[in-house]
Order: sequence, then structure tokens, then C-alpha cells
Amino acid sequence: SAFASPIRSVAESDEAYELASVMAGHQLTKDQDDYLEALTSFIEQYENKAHPMPRKKTHPRDSPVSLRGERNERRRLEAIA
Repeated sequence: SAFASPIRSVAESDEAYELASVMAGHQLTKDQDDYLEALTSFIEQYENKAHPMPRKKTHPRDSPVSLRGERNERRRLEAIA
């Protein structure tokens, strides 16, 4: 679709992940990068609902990893895979 939208099924999740995988590692325009960021956010939201992780205690010094940082790490790992 032209716009990323919330994921509501396994099939939509699979399709979104495949598209994100194809886009990752390529030189993207700003619009494409924005789309990929939205898409990965929706993938993450769906995964968190479908497969909730047990909560762990964090120390106040711990800082969350940004979505962009996670996406860049995924790109790096996919590039070497």
C-alpha cells in the first residue's frame, strides 16, 4: 500500500517484514526512509502485542535504544547475512 498502516494479522506482519527486509540496506529517499521507519514501528507494535515479552526491571541509568538505532542495527545484520 502507499501508506504504512497498523498490522492486524500474521499475513500482514509477514508482508510488512518482507518489504522492510527488501528496503533495508539500500540508499533510500527521505520519504522511503520515513515509510520504512513507520513500517518498522508497526511491525514492532504488532510483535509486542502478538508475543509480549516479560517485563524486566531496569535501572534508571538504563536508556532505551531508539527505533532508528534498532533499525540501523537490523540493516547492518541483514547486510552481512
